[in-house]
Amino acid sequence: MLRTKEHCKKISEALTGKSLSEERKQKISQTLKERFETGDLEASFKGRHHSEETKKNHSDVMKGRNKGSQNGSFKGYYVTPWGKFDSLSAAVDSIDFEIGGTTIFNYCKKSNNQQVTKLAYKRSDYLRNSFSEDIIGKTYKEIGFDFISS
Repeated sequence: MLRTKEHCKKISEALTGKSLSEERKQKISQTLKERFETGDLEASFKGRHHSEETKKNHSDVMKGRNKGSQNGSFKGYYVTPWGKFDSLSAAVDSIDFEIGGTTIFNYCKKSNNQQVTKLAYKRSDYLRNSFSEDIIGKTYKEIGFDFISS
C-alpha cells in the first residue's frame, strides 16, 4: 500500500509522544530475530560490494563536506595578511611561500596579542621576506593575523 506524504504526516503526528510498551518492544524484537534466522529478512547489501565507479562517485560527492564552516566542530575563521579562511588547512594551502600550519595557528590564536620580537623576526623567513623591521614591537594582530570565533 502506497501512502501519500500527507497520510504519512498524519500517522507521524498521531504517534508523536507515544512510546511502545516493553512487551511490544520484545515482541517486535523476537519477530525480527526469527525473520533474520529463517532468511525472510536479511541485510539488503549483505555479501555484495560497491563497484569502483560507485565508490568514486560517492567519494566525489563527499569531497568538501564537513570542512571548515561546514564542520560541526567549526570554531571560527583564521585571518591572515593574505585572506580570511574557515580552516587552518585552507590558509596553508592558499599561500605560495613556505609557512606551516603550526606557525599560522600560533600567529592567529596563541601569540595573537604578543609583540613580534627581534629574535622572532630574525628566525622567521616569512616575517623577514614579507615585512620590514618596522613590525618589531607590533603585535601579530596589528600585522594582520587574527582568529574570529563563530
